Amino acid sequence: MNRKQRRAQQKKSGTTTSNLLQKPQGVQLTTEQAFKMARAKHEDGNWLDAEHMYKELLNKVPGHTGAWHYLSVLMSEQDRMQEAIALAENAIRLDNKNPVLFFNLARLYNNSGFNEEGKKMLDEAYRLNPNSASIINAIARNHKYDNIDSNIVNNINRLLDISNLEDEEKSLLFFALAKIHDDCKKHDQAFEYYLQANALKFPFMDFKPERLDYLYHKNKEIFTSDFFKKSAHRGSQFKTPVYIVGMPRSGTTLAEQILSSHPQAHGTGELDTIFRVACTITQRRGIAEPFDFFNVINEVSDDELLDYAQQLEQRLRRDSSNDSKIFIDKMPTNFNYIGLIGLLFPNAKIINCQRNAMDCCVSNFMQPFANGNSHSYDLKACAQFYNHYERMMDYWQDVSPLPIYNLNYENLVANQEEETRKLLDFVGVDWNDACLDFHKNKRTVRTASTSQVREPMNNKSVEKWRKYKKYLAPLIDELNIDK
Repeated sequence: MNRKQRRAQQKKSGTTTSNLLQKPQGVQLTTEQAFKMARAKHEDGNWLDAEHMYKELLNKVPGHTGAWHYLSVLMSEQDRMQEAIALAENAIRLDNKNPVLFFNLARLYNNSGFNEEGKKMLDEAYRLNPNSASIINAIARNHKYDNIDSNIVNNINRLLDISNLEDEEKSLLFFALAKIHDDCKKHDQAFEYYLQANALKFPFMDFKPERLDYLYHKNKEIFTSDFFKKSAHRGSQFKTPVYIVGMPRSGTTLAEQILSSHPQAHGTGELDTIFRVACTITQRRGIAEPFDFFNVINEVSDDELLDYAQQLEQRLRRDSSNDSKIFIDKMPTNFNYIGLIGLLFPNAKIINCQRNAMDCCVSNFMQPFANGNSHSYDLKACAQFYNHYERMMDYWQDVSPLPIYNLNYENLVANQEEETRKLLDFVGVDWNDACLDFHKNKRTVRTASTSQVREPMNNKSVEKWRKYKKYLAPLIDELNIDK
């Protein structure tokens, strides 16, 4: 049972790690008891209490490395990256032999655009623990290889020979081998490794094509043209939320990076707040399955809907400057919830990132995502998810009153300034040269594209799928593409 499942079970039973560790009245906690309680609050999502408890512990025991480390993690989860980096650096000053601390700081540097510093921290983490599949995979993904690095490849092969290695670790190691060989243009060998990496991962993923069918048909059933007309007066009149949607690996991070380079735009990254609204709607009515919000959406009062919208607006505005005029959420799979977005924010704008189906699906298949995206570990599932995305967006284009701008990745790469001007015009801000230099923007980027958006615009990924065409029959067949 993973952490998310454990937390859901605890909440269902009314118990959480936090309340199991409540301090008895009048009892003084030991240092480790206090640390465990802070960690429990952190895991349960009680961030304010966790922050207070970590800091209280550090006031009493300033040499507690674990508290510095997890406070750093907590700050990064709240996009307080400068604080997170300072805390992580302090943890390393206390313990410069712990690879976990270097790995965390590498992640923070990379997400903040300090790629060279991140690489140095990864190299040090690897020196301290050459057996970590996570560290090896991160090194492979953050380095560009012109030649096969025999040292790291030999080490990976050594680890793969260990019989008690978990499938998750094996998968990461095969992804690393695939990335190294892909960089070196050894495409046949690379794709064999990609196939092995994904085959180890997919059986543990909860991909259900029937769930996609349910989402599509329920959206069509509930969110009709008439529904939107009758609901036009509801929700918030907040005028400038922008939702970037699309397939994962379709250019959503690039679109947000371009827009957020504008001084009047504030990017918030991938927020799960729309899905959380769906969860809250069902939970308030005693329903466990978030996707069942469709069945009770008509029970939501105007006041309840406005309350959700105001909370979302507050989150979109958080940490923004006084100059900000547009506020961007780029959760790609919000394409499933454009109906709900329109109900909450009748003035919202949607940017739909489109990319060649083959390139997009192959890119998904080659990416070991940190969370979710269960479709990405199987070629047929990638195609099924892509087909679902396309039919979902076709439907919204027909019935949604929200303006939808189709941003084509290939056009953007080929005609950067022209397409950028169109994009800025759609969201309603004037031209700014900084949007062409998006790669210089040091804002936090947490997605799989964090390294790509630190580079100038290029066409390296266009038509990449053709290098692997002979392996892609399941994808081609499911997408119904003429061979």
